[in-house]
Amino acid sequence: AGRGIGFNDKGYILDSLGESRKSSL
Repeated sequence: AGRGIGFNDKGYILDSLGESRKSSL
């Protein structure tokens, strides 16, 4: 997975590469 922008259960943003980035929201 990791296609498009999404949020995982830990509150991180998954970018198009599937890398976790801390949510700025």
